[in-house]
Amino acid sequence: MTVIELDNVGRYYATTAGASITVLDSISLRILCGDALAIIGPSGCGKSTLLNLMGALDQASAGRVMIDGRDVAGLDDRQRAKLRNERIGFVFQAHHLLPQCTVLENVLVPTLVRGASSADLARAEQLLDDMGLADRRHHRPGQLSGGECQRVAVIRAMINQPAVLLADEPTGSLDHANASRLVELMVKLNKQEQCALIMVTHSVELALRLGEVRELRDGRLHPWRGGP
Repeated sequence: MTVIELDNVGRYYATTAGASITVLDSISLRILCGDALAIIGPSGCGKSTLLNLMGALDQASAGRVMIDGRDVAGLDDRQRAKLRNERIGFVFQAHHLLPQCTVLENVLVPTLVRGASSADLARAEQLLDDMGLADRRHHRPGQLSGGECQRVAVIRAMINQPAVLLADEPTGSLDHANASRLVELMVKLNKQEQCALIMVTHSVELALRLGEVRELRDGRLHPWRGGP
């Protein structure tokens, strides 16, 4: 089943001088349930822009972005927000956990739109256990390590059983050991839940753990031909 499809997508920005800057150009891509894809490339090449288009956080200047077969351009703000909450999980370089809330409360935040249920609580407890954080569920973010906070962010992104997990440099603030563990856990969730995983990263070593790697260069996606 196709989760996300990009059809000849471009993203351009106008300058104050009236010119146009091309960030993404003619990108076509299909993401199926259970896929795992890493996107690499230098800073400023448009990796985050591409992820934002896939997650309906931004709109394409050209082409079509389809999520679950629905053209994102045809949705209003409320519909896009609902789609993001129900079908897409996001993990960023900063964990964005609420400092006043416990780990368990942070994990349950995405469920509050519809009202957290006993099933949501049970899933949160299970995910925390699977990720080795069961004994931290009543701690607050300030009492956790950076690696633990990022694991909580991943669990929060997965609480609504999304069809796709979008991770934008999720290991950027972590040391090598914690970065390696975080990617290992995301790949585990990808296989366990058949949730598509798309990760943007500077690290070729971590990218290769996802299996498929593509490079964003000159506004276009290219197969990765290099080595680790």
